[in-house]
Formats: sequence, C-alpha cells, structure tokens
Amino acid sequence: MAGITTLIDAPDGVTVISERTFCGVPDRIVTDLQIQTYGPPKGRWSRRILTYSFDPANAKGVTETQVSNAIVNAFFQWQAAGGLFSFDPVAGNGDIRLAFGGREVYSRFGSPGGVLATAKTPEFGIVLFDSSESWTEDKLRHVALHEIGHALGLRHSDSPSSLMFAAETGAQGIDEESRDALRRLYGWRDPTRLEDRATSDRPALAAAGRVTLSSSTVALHMVWKGIDGDPGLYESTFTDGAWSAQSRIHGQFGSTHSPGLASYSITSDGISTGLILACRGVEGDPGLYVAHNEGMGWPSSPTKIPDVGSSSRPAVAALGPTPYVAWKGVVGDSGIYWTRRTEMGWQPQQRVQDVGTSHSPALVVFRDKLHMFWKGIEEDERMYFSKFVKNTSSWEPQQEVLYTLVNADGPTTFHVGTSRGPSATVDGNRIMVAWKGMGFDPGIYFSMYDGTTFTGQIHFNAATNQGPGICSFNGITHMVFRGAEEVDSMWWSTL
Repeated sequence: MAGITTLIDAPDGVTVISERTFCGVPDRIVTDLQIQTYGPPKGRWSRRILTYSFDPANAKGVTETQVSNAIVNAFFQWQAAGGLFSFDPVAGNGDIRLAFGGREVYSRFGSPGGVLATAKTPEFGIVLFDSSESWTEDKLRHVALHEIGHALGLRHSDSPSSLMFAAETGAQGIDEESRDALRRLYGWRDPTRLEDRATSDRPALAAAGRVTLSSSTVALHMVWKGIDGDPGLYESTFTDGAWSAQSRIHGQFGSTHSPGLASYSITSDGISTGLILACRGVEGDPGLYVAHNEGMGWPSSPTKIPDVGSSSRPAVAALGPTPYVAWKGVVGDSGIYWTRRTEMGWQPQQRVQDVGTSHSPALVVFRDKLHMFWKGIEEDERMYFSKFVKNTSSWEPQQEVLYTLVNADGPTTFHVGTSRGPSATVDGNRIMVAWKGMGFDPGIYFSMYDGTTFTGQIHFNAATNQGPGICSFNGITHMVFRGAEEVDSMWWSTL
C-alpha cells in the first residue's frame, strides 16, 4: 500500500526499504559513472556556525513538542557528525529554515503518499515538509536528517544503507558514508604556507618505513624541485605534527621538474617499505632516472632507465616490490609510456595504446591493481583513467572521468577537466584524485573513486598554478601545492 513492498521471511542482513522516492530534491541519472553523496561544486556553506529555525504550524499527526524533538535531535546529530558545524536554534529567520506546507510552497506536495519533503542546497537554507502527510516523530526525524543533509550540500546516495538514499529507510541516525561525505566537503584545514621552501613545480608525497609489534618508523616524506634556475631536489619529513627543515638531496640529483615519489615493499611480508624516486633529467637531458631509499638515505646518483625520455615529470608506483614508471613522451610526442623493473632490470618501454597527454600522468595502486589518471592532449582538458591488467601486461581502454546531475532541464553530464596533470592517493577504501582547474582556473578540485563510480568533484578552497600532490598517511590525507599568486610559494593542508 502507498508504494510499500512487504518482503516475507527476509534473509538476515537484508535491508527492507520502501520503493517510494520520498525526497523532492532532483536526482541524477544512473550511469556507469554516477554521482554519489558528494555535493556539486557550488553546494557548500562558507561558514561553519549556523542557526536554524522551524515553524511547526500545519504539521499533521504530531504535536509541537514532537516536531521540536525531531528537528532539534536531527541538528544535534549533524553537529556531532565530525564536529564540523555548530547549529544554534533561533526563534525565526535562521540560516536554515524548516516549515510545513502544501502545493502552495511546492508543486509536488498536497497528496498523501507522494513526495514527503524537499530542500535547497547551500546557501539557500530552506527545508520544506508536506503538510498533507500524517507524520510521526520518528518519521519526521528520519526525513529531517535526510533533508538537512541536502541543506548542507550533500546529494543522493546510491547505497540503500545510506541516510542520503532517496527512498525511505527509516534511518534514525547518520551513517558512515554520509559522515564521510560531509567531512570531505568541509574537513580540509586552511592551508599553511611552508615558509622555508619554494618550488617552480609541485611537490610529491609518499609514506615509508618499518612497522613492528612494538614500534613504527613509518613517516610521510615530501620531495620537490627548487625554484627556476635551481634544478636541485629537496626533501622533508613529517614528524610530530610538523615538517622538518628542508634539506637538499646530495649527489648528482637534478631535474627540470619535481620528481615522482612512491613507497615499495622491501620485505616479502610488506612490513618494511622504502622510497622510490623517479625524475626527468636537467635542462637538455630528457632522460628518466630512478633512485631508492631503504631508510639509509639516497645514493650518490640516480640510475638511468635505458632508452626512454620525457618532457615532463614521470609518475611512479609499486605493486609489492615491483616498481612501475609511466610518463609522457619527449617534446612533440604526446604518447604515454610505461615500464617496470624486474630481476632482469628495466623492461623496454611500452606505449599505452590510443591515449595521449600534454602533461604527466598519475599512478596509484588500489586493491592490488595499478590505476593511471591523466589529462588529454594539448587543448583537451578532459581527464581520463585506465586500469592495468597484470596477467596480460596491458592497460584497459581509457575511460573519461564524468559525473551526471539532473536539474529542471533534465540530465547534464559534467566533464572533469584540468590544465595540468592530476595526483592520486588511496584514501580509506577509495582513490582520491586531485587536480588544478581548467584553463586560468587556479582552483583545486578532488573526487573519490571506489573502483566503479566517481563522486562529483568538490572544490578545495585554495589556488595553484601547477596542481597539488596528495598522500594519505595514518588516516589523514595531506595535500601540498605551489601557490598561484605568490611565485614559488609552497602550501600544505590536511583532511
């Protein structure tokens, strides 16, 4: 009745939900790459201390006290979800305003069993409930939790276990996915300038060390190239909540770009990890070089990968003990090439079929599979990705990073775009991809990828002219980047 399906003898672990889509917020078309709970780029509040007010008039089936209990509890739960917001009730005209109404306030209201509520994204602050419905306190709390999520910038989720799922689940609390979405939307700290260092490119990050039953030496490392005219490479380590003073990597290390950096397994059990650095040569030398640091420092000079060259920085990652390097071709060659080191040495380079880029790609290992992300060729600012098939030593056909939203005019597909190469890291159970905006847009954006779908892009409130470097370490995602307006400045933030 009223769109409810009854499932007889449901197996343990099966969630029984309503087939009715109770929320009036426009949904997206389901595609192979579909938006999840993360908000669109403009769906975010510019402040964290908000007020709310509600009008219980016209609420059918519940008393004024029950309305108050449900609404106050819903805001309390969102305030407790990561501690990112503070919500204060006021008598009227709050930042977020909740009320009951019929067809006069929303055209899809006025018929019991239809749409229960709707909300506007930030910073409109409007949540409306259908006054024709017969409410209970629990039902109102569930719907209010969902709609406040929209009012904070979250969109619908594809997961039936999520509070932000568009059909009724009766959830009386905020699930982990919704908390995570809110954290990624608002959880970045204001960037800090690293005053003692500068670069003409973007830094790279990786974590490595040894873990035992009694101790851990795993630390986050940063490497980067000096400013224009200085081809030297520099490094720093994150310890006790701060970056160590910069030090130059001594020996015959130099490059036109910042290097790529990754960790790799030193021991078969993966307990000990070292660092592998990959870089292009200095001006006039398009060759690619690698060096290993197993905790005793860098060698006096890197080793050259035979018979390869690039016009940009290479990307590096390791599947267990095996390092992989990928790069753009030399000047005039937009192809993407790759190689890996075996017991016999570096294999001859191979070209990734039918793809190209004007900048450096990004490599990351996720669920024991190598993934690559890159910008298109020349004026093509779209972003692409592919997965490496280990047993055939080949890359899957490229796919474009897309997400689709639905508005009053119908579905719209958005292209994720950048004027520089992206960066990627494994953050929890997903890949985070971060990049600079298109053309003259210095904004930093990121999206999450779970191996099947991408979230919509989220804007990070900072600017760069080179793109960020990112790495997740001890449950915290770090981002470092060169500034946009102040020449050569370096900045750092954490999620």
